[in-house]
Amino acid sequence: SAAAAAAAAAAKAADTQRDYILARFGGLGTHRYPLGFSGDVRHSWASLKFQAWFSVSASNVFYQWSNDVIGSGDDHELHTRWVQLGAFSALFRTHDAGASAGGCADSNSCSAVNVWNTPNYYYELNRKAIVQREQLLPYYYTLVRELYDTGVAPLRPVYVHHPSLDLAYDARFRGQYFLGANVLVAPVVEKVRSESGGLASQPILLPPGAWYNRGTMCLHNVTSADGVVLGSAYDLSETPMFVRAGSVLPLLGASSDIGGAAHAPSEYVFDVYPGQRQGQAAIYEDDGVTRAYESHSATATTTFKYAYASATALSVNVSSVNAHLLPKHRSYVIRLRHAVPLRAATANGVAATRLLLSPIVASTAGGGARCDDGGVRAFYWYSGGAAMVRVDCVAVASGVRVSATFQPASVTAADFDCIDGAAEHARLGKERLDEVRVNTNEVAMRALARLVLIGDRLDAIAAQQSFDNAAFAAALSSVKTDVATAKNTVGSVPARDDRRAYAAALMASLQPSLCGAANGDDCAWHAPLRASADVFESITSPYVLAVAAVVATVVAAV
Repeated sequence: SAAAAAAAAAAKAADTQRDYILARFGGLGTHRYPLGFSGDVRHSWASLKFQAWFSVSASNVFYQWSNDVIGSGDDHELHTRWVQLGAFSALFRTHDAGASAGGCADSNSCSAVNVWNTPNYYYELNRKAIVQREQLLPYYYTLVRELYDTGVAPLRPVYVHHPSLDLAYDARFRGQYFLGANVLVAPVVEKVRSESGGLASQPILLPPGAWYNRGTMCLHNVTSADGVVLGSAYDLSETPMFVRAGSVLPLLGASSDIGGAAHAPSEYVFDVYPGQRQGQAAIYEDDGVTRAYESHSATATTTFKYAYASATALSVNVSSVNAHLLPKHRSYVIRLRHAVPLRAATANGVAATRLLLSPIVASTAGGGARCDDGGVRAFYWYSGGAAMVRVDCVAVASGVRVSATFQPASVTAADFDCIDGAAEHARLGKERLDEVRVNTNEVAMRALARLVLIGDRLDAIAAQQSFDNAAFAAALSSVKTDVATAKNTVGSVPARDDRRAYAAALMASLQPSLCGAANGDDCAWHAPLRASADVFESITSPYVLAVAAVVATVVAAV
């Protein structure tokens, strides 16, 4: 009846709760629903490789796509790589057929794999990937709002931003993608191999531009319009992610409660990558529960802007629109990657306190429990190659302006190249060698130890009352020397061959080979372009393959 219809309409209007639909693929018409998913997938490396590509290419016709994060119970390496793929995908969703259906029904032959139910080594790697995803939640959520406003998905094939780049259509790079406009992710979908020293070799396409490897902080300056192919190998702990130079990544702070978008964070970290004189980033927020986001008046945006007036002077502004929707006070942390130590800093004109060590942050940092209207409290310190500023008790409605000056130094951002990766790779290699080594060949082991401690050495110099520019420059200069020394001498350390090969491969991976049209095609694995039909592998059901063919056809038509 009309009365019943009116009542139903009124009830629907009164229900402001937000819905989210997870829809198994049912044809191209289902692109209207927020998230499609693959259904059960096979436990194999070929399937992992296929799902990485399918998740990316599906964004051509879907808002977002999701695949099951799985792994067979006896292949923990495969499981960890799948967790890493999920951690940097549109939706992180673990699922396994287990004993519920198909060939697994009433059978003990199929394992339901949980990220925590693995040997400790793999558990720590799984946890690392999940924590990295949690830290990136502000970035992800802002991309989802961009999706709502523009229809452009968070995961984007390389050719979306570089349509004239021929290699962007090469089947070898089909599983890598842009996560937003300034981050390039290349999930590792290859198994570690002994011939690679226990690392996984995988070519990566870098489009034109300056790119920092987020894990190693190695800079790759790609000047060729053809892009370059990075021929490198990766440890199981690594997921290659490249950030455009000058970009800012907004992250959850250490004191923020992680419980989904419904909880307004008390702290944000702005991760600033060198390479530009100015840049900015925005964080989108809403209540995370209702459909009020349909009106811009019910959403808030926090904008971070930085600008260098000179090589030694920086200004930062953080401001919010519709601040009344946000917490009254917040903490902001600014991390200036590959920068020299600060000489001084102010926040809203208030002098910041210099700290000799990284502060221990309370869980209530920035919140009303500790803050009044007496103004901000600011601190600055140095941490392993990054200049840090922390501002607590920022009145969100008013925002904050930070001014900072750097110590006069003879080094530049280029002198910091790869120090993060050198320290981490040296740590991994030394730990493996320390398991069995005897006290011989101290040349190699001392070089590895110095690399492991490079961050501490820089911090100690920065903490001195009077900044020693010469000592700071010498410490940075020693990194390349120690990497070369370790690479050339670790082979004679008395240990099993696989341990020596692993440590040497880690050092060598810091200096990857470049291949491609601009570099003479001199890498052995850089095979000719494969036929487009090679994109489709017989690794899943004909149903999913048909979907993949439709997606590829749509892309080709465009």
